[in-house]
Amino acid sequence: MIKVLNAPEPNIACLVVASIFPFTWYWHKETHDLMQALYQSGDGTEVSITLSALKQQIKGLPRVVQLWMETTLCLQDKTDDTPVTFARALRIEQEGTFLLNERWMPFKATQEFSTNHTHPGFVWDAEIQTQFAASCNLTVPVSVRDSYVHGKGGMMKAQLPLGIPLASMKDTDDVNLGKIITWGSLGTCSCDMQVMYSLIKPQCSRGEIMRWLAEATLFPTALLPQDCTSNDSAYLKWSPGTDNSAVLEFKYNNQTAKINFHFDPDTHMVKFIQAKRPRIVDGQTQMAHWEGHCSENELHGGMLVPTRMEAGWKVSENGPLELYFKGKNAKLIYMMNNHGYKDKMENEHTHVD
Repeated sequence: MIKVLNAPEPNIACLVVASIFPFTWYWHKETHDLMQALYQSGDGTEVSITLSALKQQIKGLPRVVQLWMETTLCLQDKTDDTPVTFARALRIEQEGTFLLNERWMPFKATQEFSTNHTHPGFVWDAEIQTQFAASCNLTVPVSVRDSYVHGKGGMMKAQLPLGIPLASMKDTDDVNLGKIITWGSLGTCSCDMQVMYSLIKPQCSRGEIMRWLAEATLFPTALLPQDCTSNDSAYLKWSPGTDNSAVLEFKYNNQTAKINFHFDPDTHMVKFIQAKRPRIVDGQTQMAHWEGHCSENELHGGMLVPTRMEAGWKVSENGPLELYFKGKNAKLIYMMNNHGYKDKMENEHTHVD
């Protein structure tokens, strides 16, 4: 008796993975290239000064900023001859929730910073587990990347699996465009996805500078004023504000950004940050009131820094803050120069070169 064996059925899971892999590979290669460009900009060599020299730098700042710097840099625990080394790069691992389509979606992200204000920059790479409709149990991973490298913003590029574009905003001299694409019905799901093709160049860059300044609470030495003659394209100035606040003005790459820092009168740490930032509303760009709140300060890299951040918009001046981001910095890795990061990246990402 001859037994006939059934032909093996195709492995659907393998086919799915094989179809997604090229798009995932290309996404990671784009991210890797941005990170390389980030660390190739500027001088990443180690910078160290004595505590007495640092105190002289802080001396001319508004009193609330002086108290913050003394607290966040833990200067009360150091002697005058103690060397203080400035972090030149930072990598964080982050998790939290992001508001999409009026629903809070979980995300995980990594973010790389250049922590020198003469060459500011960052690359934020996240994956958001997205459910596009309440009636739909299907969760789709959305890759999202936000960046500011070499003075150019690559604001919020997002894509679905198979490389399907969801959003893209970047520096351009073209007019601002935007439209809604309705993807129709996926089973019981009706999914509306908003696609933003471009953002006017000055507004995009200004918004990304403001993000870097707000997140510089994680590397506060970047916000110390330095001799602007060392780099004519970068200039940083603190001015007194009202009550427990101060105004930071930052000029870089022909762009100017102003942010209000508000400090807790008891802890002297940054409590929240306010600014007018560009926002997309119905496909149009407008300047809107933005706030970032900092909390859960912890010691990392010899500094007291916030590990939880929330951000939101105010539609009206007296209206409530409408949060869209809640993040927890689970891991912070400071580098005193960025050369170690370059070597580490080359070793970790050789598969995408």
